[in-house]
Amino acid sequence: MLYVGVDAHKSTSQITVMNEAGAILSRKRVNSTCEGFKEALAGYDEPLKAVLEASYSWGPMYDWLDDMSEEVLLAHPLKVRAIASARIKNDRIDSEVLAHLLRANLIPAAHAPSREIRALRRVLRQRMFFVQLRTMLRNRIRALLAQHSVRLPENERLYTKQGRAWLDRVSLPDSELRKQSSTCLGITTTAFGGAGRFLLGCCFRIGSRSFQPRFDDAQTQLMMAPDPTIAS
Repeated sequence: MLYVGVDAHKSTSQITVMNEAGAILSRKRVNSTCEGFKEALAGYDEPLKAVLEASYSWGPMYDWLDDMSEEVLLAHPLKVRAIASARIKNDRIDSEVLAHLLRANLIPAAHAPSREIRALRRVLRQRMFFVQLRTMLRNRIRALLAQHSVRLPENERLYTKQGRAWLDRVSLPDSELRKQSSTCLGITTTAFGGAGRFLLGCCFRIGSRSFQPRFDDAQTQLMMAPDPTIAS
């Protein structure tokens, strides 16, 4: 078994390959791409076991290593520092320390969700962002109308199909900044519609059958949860 320590970064990564005796077989700085990782780990006949620290962009690198090695561990960065702190730190030393800890079975592992779970979380985060954005846009539309004393429709439901048609026909009162204000209102209304269309796409993705069935109950609760941007 060979042990691979990866000090991963966005652009380049440092990779150290070590044997069971602790001898370093190679140290390489490679581009943080699938091709770069393949080049660094090519030519070894023995099985590989790899480790990298959890960081902002660990997901793709974890998947690349998973395809190239028998086992991949995701190290908890704070706990790793507590076990092996060094006065001198650089990428080469960090990758070597990770390889040594992996060889000694001392890696404080962090949970690494599956690719499917990570994909679902990304969609959910995007949905949350656009829900918040759509609420901001809704409030901005009402503020622009209130600043120009525009009387709202009787039912005040601006975000239904009829309400959107009404917004498209709104004519702001005469003022020196009428043109600019009308442009702001139009852009905000258009952005509101775009956020709504993206949310529909998120909901479709969340409900698709590409995810595991065990998430059906959670998906149902999420889809049935009231959207604060729809009311009024």
